[in-house]
Amino acid sequence: MGFFGDLFKAFKGYSKTLSFITDHKLWSYFLIPAVINITIFIGIGFAAYYYSGELIDFLTKQLGLEALNETMGLILQFFMALLIRFTVFIIYLKLYKYLVLILLSPVLALMAEKIYKLSGAQQGSINTMTFLRNIFRGIKVATINMITEIGLIILIVITTLFIPVISPFSPFMIFAIESYFYGFSMIDYRHELLNLSYRESKESIWSRKGLAVGNGAVFNLFLLVPVIGVLTAPLISLTAAHLAMQENYPKT
Repeated sequence: MGFFGDLFKAFKGYSKTLSFITDHKLWSYFLIPAVINITIFIGIGFAAYYYSGELIDFLTKQLGLEALNETMGLILQFFMALLIRFTVFIIYLKLYKYLVLILLSPVLALMAEKIYKLSGAQQGSINTMTFLRNIFRGIKVATINMITEIGLIILIVITTLFIPVISPFSPFMIFAIESYFYGFSMIDYRHELLNLSYRESKESIWSRKGLAVGNGAVFNLFLLVPVIGVLTAPLISLTAAHLAMQENYPKT
């Protein structure tokens, strides 16, 4: 079944997540991440809105839009403001998602260990050092993925300038890339507990890229759900990734 088979397995993992969390009374693990999550969401959102407004005012003065005909000036200001707000919003979402993965890495590592034990996985040695390695590896993976993802997205944008025919497909390509790297982060927590090196984890996830894309796609969409999505998406996606891997690829 290949890519699409793994995509379906990722979605199936989500279908079992809520019952798994409820049965094992894991909802308490969501409290601290929820507080951190909403703080990041509001903090970065406020900063993005404030500084985009400052940028709009600065460019309006620098470009002399205030001196133009009133109607023309207002129209140009409107479209410039729209473009700036949209660009800042995209950057905001990108920073927010990866800041969540980086700042929540201790909680995600703790949750990964808990899920790993409860799901009956054959575990290796899990101790304080393993837990600390999980935290630092989670930060490392999220940082590498963010840089790689941004580089690929820039490449796609530049390519569309020279090959306009692919422009209609670029949003889907960008969404797939984003989803892959978010899913990668979630699956890698399990691989660390299985003592896979970063390189081995990378090769394993690439061989099952459909599962990573499927997991990350739901994570992406979940964040669009007001309040609830923002508060619960990371831990739900982490649980779904582990359950999907445990059921279909228990040794990796």
